[in-house]
Amino acid sequence: FGSLDADPPAAMRYTECRLKPASEAMLLADIGLDAVDFSETFDGSQTEPTVLPARLPNLLINGSTGIAVGMATSIPPHNLREVANALVRYASDPEMCTLEDLLEVMPAPDFPTGGIIVQQRGGFKEMYRTGKGGVNLRGAATVEKVGGGGRNGHARDAVVITSIPYQTNKASLCEQIADLVNSRTIEGVSDVRDESDRDGMRVVVEIRRGTDANFVLDQLYARTKLQTRVSVNLVGLVGREPKVLSLMEIMREFLAFRCDAVERRARYELQKASGRLHVVEGYLAVQAAPDAVVAAVRAAKDGPTAQAALQEKPFWLSEKQAEAVLAMPLRRLTGLEHDKLKAEEAELTARVDDLTGLLGDRSRVIATVAKEAKELRDTFGVDRRTDIDTSLADAHSFHPKDEDGEDIPLGDLTEAERAMRDAQIHAKKMNVTLDMLNSPSLVIMTNRGYIKRIDPAVFSKQNRATRGRNMGKMRGGDEVTKVTHCNGLDTVLFFTDRGRVHAVRAFNIPQASTSALGTPFTRVLKLAEGESITAMLPVDTTEEPGAEGETSLCFVTARGLIKRTCASEFVGIRNNGKKALVLRKGDRLKHVDIVKKGDGIIIGGIDGSVIHFDADSVRAQGRAAAGVKAMAFKPDGLDDTSEDDDTSEALPANVAGMAVVPGAVVQSLGLNKASAGDVEDDNEEDGEDEDAKGPMLFFVSSDGRGKRISVAQFAQQSRAGRGKKGMGLMKGSKLAALCLTGLDSDEHEHVIIGSQGGVMNRYDVASIRPQSGRAAKGVNVMKLSDGDTVRDITLLPAELGDDE
Repeated sequence: FGSLDADPPAAMRYTECRLKPASEAMLLADIGLDAVDFSETFDGSQTEPTVLPARLPNLLINGSTGIAVGMATSIPPHNLREVANALVRYASDPEMCTLEDLLEVMPAPDFPTGGIIVQQRGGFKEMYRTGKGGVNLRGAATVEKVGGGGRNGHARDAVVITSIPYQTNKASLCEQIADLVNSRTIEGVSDVRDESDRDGMRVVVEIRRGTDANFVLDQLYARTKLQTRVSVNLVGLVGREPKVLSLMEIMREFLAFRCDAVERRARYELQKASGRLHVVEGYLAVQAAPDAVVAAVRAAKDGPTAQAALQEKPFWLSEKQAEAVLAMPLRRLTGLEHDKLKAEEAELTARVDDLTGLLGDRSRVIATVAKEAKELRDTFGVDRRTDIDTSLADAHSFHPKDEDGEDIPLGDLTEAERAMRDAQIHAKKMNVTLDMLNSPSLVIMTNRGYIKRIDPAVFSKQNRATRGRNMGKMRGGDEVTKVTHCNGLDTVLFFTDRGRVHAVRAFNIPQASTSALGTPFTRVLKLAEGESITAMLPVDTTEEPGAEGETSLCFVTARGLIKRTCASEFVGIRNNGKKALVLRKGDRLKHVDIVKKGDGIIIGGIDGSVIHFDADSVRAQGRAAAGVKAMAFKPDGLDDTSEDDDTSEALPANVAGMAVVPGAVVQSLGLNKASAGDVEDDNEEDGEDEDAKGPMLFFVSSDGRGKRISVAQFAQQSRAGRGKKGMGLMKGSKLAALCLTGLDSDEHEHVIIGSQGGVMNRYDVASIRPQSGRAAKGVNVMKLSDGDTVRDITLLPAELGDDE
């Protein structure tokens, strides 16, 4: 009985049932004192109580679950000590006691199997007020280090489950976890084993090295019976009528029932005490004249005659007293017995007076109920087994307030207020500070749909032309597609190749080590079939529409179209996403960046050519627009003029990358003074530019060659032109990526270059000397394996370079 693994009980001939002392004291103590009504059993051979004379509301302590015609009840168990305290609190002042008073001492259900109750905002006040609701109950689990005794001696993270939700089968839970791991619904688990013994429960879910154990634990809570919702429906019988009861009504009904039971018990005890006192008074009357009593009895011819004589003058005993005297042994006539009878008479008199006073004073009856509840609490009360997790409720206390101190409705919150509220809730849940949550991160995505967030500090600076460090385990045929730098509190916009945009808080992306495979992207976002992420951008979308100096998002497609859209168009994006732009047939979204008024936009083609034009020359358009031409490329004979065709096959890309030149840099270098036709011949010089200072363009080719050149060599020209040569390329090589460095100082700037095969290398920007010739082919910066090519380049801020 009560097996957590649903093992069947032994045969009935081997088992017996016996009440515990707590049950006898709480339920049966008054069973023989006429405290409740009795009725005949089904065959009329015996009688049984219609209800047990419980001294505590066992309906709450033990709970109840049942289904009948047109009704059902589901009452969770509660802690005996807390229920007793609640009854005492209510009995102390039934008229003035409030629900809040009861919840102070009985905050939530308490389950015998332990676990953790996740308290919502406002606690369980509404549930106990209406009698309907639910409790989110999860098993207790921690992340521990296990193993370490093998050949390599390395310990691994493991989720250790020490309790499971009420009425959950442990064996079926282990089986469910194993099935989800085998089907890859939950990834990163290497083993599931049950190590439970006589000392307690212990289910170990061993985590693969490099996987975020906390994320796996969240998946276990979300997808298995490790977390369940216990429905609460407080239906009870009141006068044989089913009724949904609030906690206050339960206490009121039980107090009325218990007061009636105490009064019935008192009347029963008063009757017994009065009867005994009457007999004792008869004994004392006989002891006052023992010789006369003996003479009268001896003179009687039989028992009835003797009894009649004692009921007449001079004795005047009642019938009951006369019967007791005739049955009295002679030792009752001794002096010692006389003293005992006098003491008993005094005691019985006091008892009768006390019971009479009790029945005449309702407050004393209620005090008796409370006193008996305290005695049971002190004798049988135990500590709460189920913990209450208040982190989510506490986090909701960060809700922004208006001038009157009232909560602002969620629908009226600004995007900044909503983001901060979400961050505070997450920080509280993870037991970290906001500063820790806002730590710098690299978000890495692979072609086969894995994503992870890692600390950029793990990529220490390396020398030029080295092989680099692997940034993650890759499954066969997988490759890194996108890398971006952000902080934990940033909102990361994910742009798909089909022109849609989704938003995710950076801290919601699971953090992992460099050796970890990552988390399936479907755990973070749901994309349409055949859709893939083509750009990630941490962006501030909290500005009011039409504000002066409002930022815009600049979109560049693979075929060379560009569109500028106000950032306010993307406020309030959720996981289901929005349309960001309309694509032409075969075209795909390639790059997204932030631009402001006066900025310059540099776009690099895969052939090494570069064009620089004013961002203001691209007029702002809505999300439903397709954009305008950014750069002219050699015609390839492919049709890309049809609009809004998501199903067509992608055409070859012409664009390698883009960079945004701040307006202040454009003005200081005079890059906006060149005329539309002022395009100089390409400088074939490939020497080092020792005097080059200020912002630099950093080019990386697909074969691992890199080049830095001053942005001053690329004056602005008209949009849609062919541009200038930016980097000479080896035969068979393409321009893979570019970025703008040295906006503040390149002394501490680092870049991370990633390859298709998942290798990442971090370089000090200053270690690559600038070159003066636009046609120069650069120097080797990354040694690649056979068949591997450079995929992207990520610029790390200078403050991260200082952490070296």
